[in-house]
Amino acid sequence: MRKSIILVILGLLSLATTAQEAVVVPSLKDNWSVGVEAGVTTPLKHSHFFGDMRGIFGAHIQRQVTPILGLGVEGTFGINTSSWWKQIHSSTVIDNSYVGAYATFDMWNLFGGYRCCKRTFSMDVFVGAGWGHKFINHANGLDENFMGTKAGLSFNFRCNDFVNVRLKPYFAWNMCEGSSQSPVAYNANGATFNLTAGVDFNLGKGFNCVVVRDLSEIGQLNKQVNDMRNQLDEYAHNIVILQGEKEAVESELEELRKSTDAMNNNAHEVVKEEIVSNDPNFVRYIFFKRGMTTITDEQLPNVAMIAEYLTENPGATVSIDGYSSSDGNRQKNVLLAQRRADAVKDALVNKYGVNPAKVKAQGGGISHKFDQDSWNRVSICTIQDND
Repeated sequence: MRKSIILVILGLLSLATTAQEAVVVPSLKDNWSVGVEAGVTTPLKHSHFFGDMRGIFGAHIQRQVTPILGLGVEGTFGINTSSWWKQIHSSTVIDNSYVGAYATFDMWNLFGGYRCCKRTFSMDVFVGAGWGHKFINHANGLDENFMGTKAGLSFNFRCNDFVNVRLKPYFAWNMCEGSSQSPVAYNANGATFNLTAGVDFNLGKGFNCVVVRDLSEIGQLNKQVNDMRNQLDEYAHNIVILQGEKEAVESELEELRKSTDAMNNNAHEVVKEEIVSNDPNFVRYIFFKRGMTTITDEQLPNVAMIAEYLTENPGATVSIDGYSSSDGNRQKNVLLAQRRADAVKDALVNKYGVNPAKVKAQGGGISHKFDQDSWNRVSICTIQDND
């Protein structure tokens, strides 16, 4: 019998220690409870079951270590009723006492798994051991100390997060009520049946559920998170670039609108007259967009006209001066002016086959030749007829 009980206790402890894999274990200050209880006790043998029944009361402190395993200490006291029947009895109200430690095992969580929401009803198996004392008549030498054990069930009814009601039927053994062959044993002659009801007050936040995942799955999730972060950074970078391009286009559109207004006021006629001049030493203008060195399609006819003249007139040469407007970085604008002059020269030589010796290209820096600043993004081509 004793070996069977020990094996059951060891098996429950083994299962209880594995139950923490699905929960986050709170700190040491959490998951405590205190409780009080009261009920009745009666000997199992050699007595009248109800006639010898007497009252007991007690208190305990417990900590729920895992969703299955709980550990605690308790004290219970028997009420002196022997004096009512003129039997040998204690001279105090207390007839006997018991102080010990115990362990509880939640059967619902053990076999049904821990649930994030607390159950309204649960059942515990509990076992305990401790020190007992019988208060009889010290003058007659009848006081007795003994080792006590107990085992039973606890039916728990959850009222709310802070209050539980318990109903506990259990057996308690006086381990010294053995025989001459086995002085310490689980003997029914020294056992009592007990039934108590009590209230527990819960302290602490309880257990939190966690999802147990495979390490490879966690690695894959981390990779997905990192990929999404990289995509987000790339999107943010692209948004900044697009925003800059949008502002540049809006600025260019505004300048084009102003240029159109100026042309509508015939401000461009001065340039036009100079472009179509019949003077052999005439000037051509190649206009550029903001920040650009590419010759647009609408400007190519002016380049073609210069190339045609240089081809038909062997003694003619052209001097190209590139300019930029004043907006933006000055150093960059100076380089931009040179590149615009080089762009016109490259077109004359590579696209129209003009002799490079007849073309001179140089940067003129920032121009203030025209009141309309956008017109200063220009290459001015001066043709000289040396015949």
